[in-house]
Amino acid sequence: MLYLPDFPRTPSQIRAALESRRLSQQSLARMIGVAPRTVRRWCDTRAGEDRPLSSGAIAMIGVALIRYDAQDAEDTGAAPTTPAASTTPKDAPPSTGISAPALPDPDPNPSKSNP
Repeated sequence: MLYLPDFPRTPSQIRAALESRRLSQQSLARMIGVAPRTVRRWCDTRAGEDRPLSSGAIAMIGVALIRYDAQDAEDTGAAPTTPAASTTPKDAPPSTGISAPALPDPDPNPSKSNP
């Protein structure tokens, strides 16, 4: 079983996480290297369904938000608002030693559109 810290798991949780950080869906897509349409689909709750996404999508989103929060904290001198990526519960399985590819740096000005 894959342990994922308190990452947003459902479309409504993802939208809330983006809103609280004033991040657009397009900015998140750019941060994790997926098409904006993919993030729109992840944030969509058609027919009232708010089902959890795949563990891969949850992990990509969560890691991107941790990196964004860490960068924001570094820029402002504040503590990050999400748990550290290395935080694991006592009953978490041992690490496999496999590392994820580096994510692109978050857009420092998400409210401005690129020409």
